[in-house]
Amino acid sequence: MTSSSLVSVIIPAFNSERWIRDAIDSVFAQTHRQLEVIVGDNGSTDGTRPIVASYGGRVTLAVAEVKGPGAARNAGLELARGDFVQFLDSDDLLEPWKIERQLAVLEETGADIVWGPFQMYDEDPATGAFSLGARSDPALPDDVALGIVGDGFLQIGCVLQRQTPVLAALRFLPTEHLEEIDYHLRAALSGARFVRGSGDSGLLFRQHSALRVSDGPELRIAVGTVRNVRMLKKAWLARGELTPQRRVGLVTPLLYAARVFARYDPRALHDALAEIRSIDPAFMRRLPWKLRIPARVLGYERMERAAARYRAVKALLTPRPANHRAAAE
Repeated sequence: MTSSSLVSVIIPAFNSERWIRDAIDSVFAQTHRQLEVIVGDNGSTDGTRPIVASYGGRVTLAVAEVKGPGAARNAGLELARGDFVQFLDSDDLLEPWKIERQLAVLEETGADIVWGPFQMYDEDPATGAFSLGARSDPALPDDVALGIVGDGFLQIGCVLQRQTPVLAALRFLPTEHLEEIDYHLRAALSGARFVRGSGDSGLLFRQHSALRVSDGPELRIAVGTVRNVRMLKKAWLARGELTPQRRVGLVTPLLYAARVFARYDPRALHDALAEIRSIDPAFMRRLPWKLRIPARVLGYERMERAAARYRAVKALLTPRPANHRAAAE
């Protein structure tokens, strides 16, 4: 049975003329027909706005006052009228059945957010063409927030959400990195019920080569990771819900951030390790055995800095693949 529910599709854009027509067309190709399409523009200076205008009244333009995809999505949310919302980045695509299938799951289960695996497409830096990449299948345990801040990243387009009063009032951090993770963490903390759909989500995620090999995004991811861990820690402490299992679980993403900071930001490394010790004073005893001795001899901070230097030298001496697609470690 075909649903009559209105779905608002929100597309943040900034100088997206190369991709945005494909993104919008993938929305209009949906088998679910009750849609409104809103493009949140971040001050594009290329042909993005003329392309959006070419759709006439079928696409609404929302202008964001500040830069950042979070701000662009927020501008779209201010105009959204749908009972459900689909976010789609301007360079990604949706399978034609994406919204119909996920909407059916939400209407059948009564859940607030449905998610699923998504297919990545990798950009060739030489030609700009995209080819089939890995299939990403996030792992979300029953403790959804802990899974999201760990290794259960839900790319924003792989979900469909119901606009309950709480979720309808939720907004993205306007200018911060990892704003999608922050958004889903706050949704989970608000009590939103997440459910995995059957099969893939129907998102086709284009991954750009510059982001995979650049140091800048890696450092911003580490900073965002620490911010999100601290937000969860604060919320769980206030509720008396920071269990021993959650303490251990929060250490894992912080150790990732510490490894990145060891290469780029010694002060941030020191702060991250202090945060780890405040959450789980016994974390050193839980290190893999091969790290325990050097950590005790050198101290964890010095050990990470030494390991970062070793990895940097090793990377210089290791020939890169011909297509230069080696991801940042």
